[in-house]
Amino acid sequence: MVPQDLMSLERFEQHAWMRLEQAVGDPTSAFHTPVVATISTDGTPAMRTVVLRAVDPATRTVRFHTDLRSAKIAQLRATPRVAMLGYDAQAKLQLRLTGVAHVHADDRVAADAWATSRATSLICYRQDPGPGTPLLDPTLTDSSRSGGYENFATVVVTIETTEVLYLHRTGHHRALFIGNGCTAQRTWLAP
Repeated sequence: MVPQDLMSLERFEQHAWMRLEQAVGDPTSAFHTPVVATISTDGTPAMRTVVLRAVDPATRTVRFHTDLRSAKIAQLRATPRVAMLGYDAQAKLQLRLTGVAHVHADDRVAADAWATSRATSLICYRQDPGPGTPLLDPTLTDSSRSGGYENFATVVVTIETTEVLYLHRTGHHRALFIGNGCTAQRTWLAP
């Protein structure tokens, strides 16, 4: 069963966002690397794992970084709707988020994210050729050049729905949260 302190919808929602917020600084957290789904340019779903770089429960936003040359940028620009999934097997907690992505490149949001990122996290943006380029030999890539900012993008997702599923042998609990603030809708769902 859900722990007693999480039996209210408000606390259940707060717990989910707290777990996401903590995951940003904890690479061992299961929620540090959620799966993000987009719609590819041919209309099929496309999924990949990203690294959470920022979470703001007050504005219901999450942020990750990506390469401007990646297929996901074209996908997000064509259809900015995304779904995210994280699952913590130890806690038996699943988080499903949906929202709208905003791509930031060569603007203040991207510049601030670049400036506060670790150097080791930025090496991949120096990679040549870009992500997804067919190669005859996997050793034919080069990340020794300088720069990389021209390939860097920050994606900020404004979350519209949050679905939380807590699994327990004595009974699962599931809830759906739509929106934020005084207009938010909260409801328990059958698991």
